[in-house]
Amino acid sequence: MTDSFIGMDLDALIVGLMAATSTTFWLNTVDNIPKAASAIIFSAMLASLGGPVASVYLISVFPSLGEASGALLLLAAVIIGGSVTWAFPVLINFVRNKWGGTNV
Repeated sequence: MTDSFIGMDLDALIVGLMAATSTTFWLNTVDNIPKAASAIIFSAMLASLGGPVASVYLISVFPSLGEASGALLLLAAVIIGGSVTWAFPVLINFVRNKWGGTNV
């Protein structure tokens, strides 16, 4: 069992934070510090909350992965932390284009 910070797995939080930070550097939609900070924090929080859930689900579907549960948790956190930083602006643009307006 790893340490936690307000209910979030600390290892997954740190790994998700690093993945989100590295992904944010590549995005054109994140063009100022408040956007970057919110994207990184949001992605890291989702990685630390979703990483354990995803790893438990994958172990239940593929029981042979049970031996590498710690590495699977960190891999899930990296995937979630890195992809949410990219997917969230794409989702916002999709909603804007679908329903119009700039308040979304």
